[in-house]
Amino acid sequence: MVGDKMRILFVCTDPVPFGMASTNRLLSLAKGIQVNGHEAIIFILNPTEPYHKVLNSNSKGEYDGIKYRYLSDNTIIPKNKFLKLFRFLLGLINLIPQVIKLHFSGSIDAIVISPAYSIYPLILFPLTRILNITFIHERSEYPFLSQHKDLFWKIDYLIYTKIVVKLFDGFFLITKALVEYFEPLVKKSAKLKLILMTVDPDRFEFNNHPRSDNRPYIAYAGNYGGDKDGVSDLIEAFALVNKKFPDLFLFVIGETANKTVYTKLKGLAESLGIGEKVVFTGRIERDDMPSYLLNAQLLLLARPANIQAKGGFPTKLGEYLTTGRPVVITKVGEIPDYLTDGENAFMAEPDNPLSFALKVEEALTDTENARAIGLNGKKLAVTIFNYKTQGLEMIDFIKSLKHRDNTSS
Repeated sequence: MVGDKMRILFVCTDPVPFGMASTNRLLSLAKGIQVNGHEAIIFILNPTEPYHKVLNSNSKGEYDGIKYRYLSDNTIIPKNKFLKLFRFLLGLINLIPQVIKLHFSGSIDAIVISPAYSIYPLILFPLTRILNITFIHERSEYPFLSQHKDLFWKIDYLIYTKIVVKLFDGFFLITKALVEYFEPLVKKSAKLKLILMTVDPDRFEFNNHPRSDNRPYIAYAGNYGGDKDGVSDLIEAFALVNKKFPDLFLFVIGETANKTVYTKLKGLAESLGIGEKVVFTGRIERDDMPSYLLNAQLLLLARPANIQAKGGFPTKLGEYLTTGRPVVITKVGEIPDYLTDGENAFMAEPDNPLSFALKVEEALTDTENARAIGLNGKKLAVTIFNYKTQGLEMIDFIKSLKHRDNTSS
């Protein structure tokens, strides 16, 4: 560390710089570090770009002042399974030498790693001890929720919970539920830090440009897979809403590469007689997303009440709120700890398309009240969920870990 300026390395498996919720959280965390006078760098461990729709072909570069590098030396996921394995192994092989090279070019103060797969922390841990680098794990949901329950994942989960979590000096966790989950698993000297959902309000300041598509619409943006966001409930609710608002469209914004899920959702819309009113946009570039959100009449998230909702916190909610557009969301997890129905959001019961539809209709009917509620939501987002605020929290936490290390040594 030169003077008081720190260098923080983020290690991830998310697409950079263009992705969905996990990418946006990663970039907002990194920017929170950078805007507060420190340096943030991102290493991506594997290719992330689908070969049929490549948004970024640069294996290294800079985005919004943040340097990034793909350790696989390629961003595109190969179609051939042997090439895919080669790129995965190349990312592993390059990890240690690239960390060493970066460290001796100016020192790394902390490594923040987000993947839960055991192999990456196990490889990095000895190096962090040799080079005296603080080792931090970032989690925004329970580990391994979306993985198959076959023998491989069961073994990896066991290694992770019994060994890997004890390797870290500290944790950045997005919810109190995750703090409670990790507390009994970590080593006694480890510290846990609640880092709330983070959002960059600057992305939404100058993006309110009319789009060529002038259809009136309400919108959802996110990952369709696993129905973690209740997209099927959302479509069912929209079928009810569309009866009273027949000119309205529902934009479902996100990657459609999972053809099984996409076909199922499209089929549901068609079976409900709203096939032409539900628009699946496909993957949208990060820089284009603000325009899609800002031009929607309402922003929607019908997240069901499940274990994923209990442990996680939807990072897309921060972006929704920051637009100042009215938000309709379900009362799940820790969302009610921050949002109040009729004050800064419209809140429906989870797993209940009728309840969600009624909240959407309420917002569409009383537009003046909805506008006020949307602006109140924005005030919340730009204060406690602001990336600058959370960045300061992270910096103070890292400094406290380093001070303790220096004292003990």
